[in-house]
Amino acid sequence: MRARSFVVAACAAFAVTAAPAHAAGVQITGLETNARATPLGIDDATPQLRWRLESSDRGVKQTSYRVIVATTAARAAAGTGDVWDSGTVASPAQKIDYTGPALSS
Repeated sequence: MRARSFVVAACAAFAVTAAPAHAAGVQITGLETNARATPLGIDDATPQLRWRLESSDRGVKQTSYRVIVATTAARAAAGTGDVWDSGTVASPAQKIDYTGPALSS
């Protein structure tokens, strides 16, 4: 099995987008906030963020993640978490609770 690390990026207001995975043939898909693909009007101080991995390679699994929350999709894609950055977390989990600063509308 191949073990790889991935970056999941989220934008403020949780219109989530995926940053490029660190491996060819691997995509981060199914991005959700509180089980919604297009979450608007969430009144939750610690929303749950989820994602799935898809790969054309066999045996690929996640060994760590990093979630970035930014005010724009461009900042998130660039790895600039101006709202919150989970840092690299060694875990196969594909869901976490947001624990950054209070979110505004």
